[in-house]
Amino acid sequence: YQQATDDLNALLEGGFVELNPTDNWSDRITGEDGIKVEVISVEYNDAIADSIYGGPDGTSETETDIDHINITVAPVVDTPDVRVKSNAIGVEDTWLYIPFSVSLADRDGSETYTMRINADNIPVGTVLTGFENRTLNVTDGFYNLEPEDIENLGLIPPLHWSQIHDGDILLETYVVVVDETPGGRDEESFNYNVTVDITGVADKPGNSSIKINATEDLPYNIGSAINVSGLLVDTDGSESLSVIIENLPDGVRPFLVSDKRIGSLGRGRYQVFPEDVPFLRLPPIPNF
Repeated sequence: YQQATDDLNALLEGGFVELNPTDNWSDRITGEDGIKVEVISVEYNDAIADSIYGGPDGTSETETDIDHINITVAPVVDTPDVRVKSNAIGVEDTWLYIPFSVSLADRDGSETYTMRINADNIPVGTVLTGFENRTLNVTDGFYNLEPEDIENLGLIPPLHWSQIHDGDILLETYVVVVDETPGGRDEESFNYNVTVDITGVADKPGNSSIKINATEDLPYNIGSAINVSGLLVDTDGSESLSVIIENLPDGVRPFLVSDKRIGSLGRGRYQVFPEDVPFLRLPPIPNF
């Protein structure tokens, strides 16, 4: 009896009751939903009543006082599992699918997530698309994505962009997780960077027909008739242009009236670089 009284006094005079909630649980419980506490006093004498709790004052041998402890367990955001479900490798001037997978560690439904992508690291001319291929816009320096946009993220690189010439495109993403319950609100941001590689693809150059006026038995000045300016579509420096000559009569080999030589590709095909085109000639066919 004395030990029980001492333990009770210690609890009431600055002691505590420890609550260990289940994993990922947070809430606020008050009033009768809180922890119920019953304090029972017992009158010890020779005539003990049989398990009687309460009763009119002065007549009962036991008295009970009941109260409740309010409990608040604040939420704490758990680290999510963030992954890219593709290889993030695309082709020049082509839409690229970059879907993300975000799995929340807290499965009780109290957590939600969104994503922010830093627009400062995105090259000018890049287009990001979300759910149903809608174009994502920038607000205060960030693209803001809802879960359906995250799962359907796409990218269109700037015109003629390629990794080998312009470098990678870096997606600096932040997954923002919010855990909100009656016990409070917690928000954390998790950084996840994705490097997008864009493989260059040669663009089809322009073309134009040519007409050559020549004199019998004199070299044909075909270089003066070929205008290569403006034929290169991709002009960012990642592509080069050359002229291929083929389907010539047997024994006819083009030449340059300069100190350079024409490169032979074999099987009657010859390659001429743009700067050499003005010097390009064909030998005459006798009496033709």
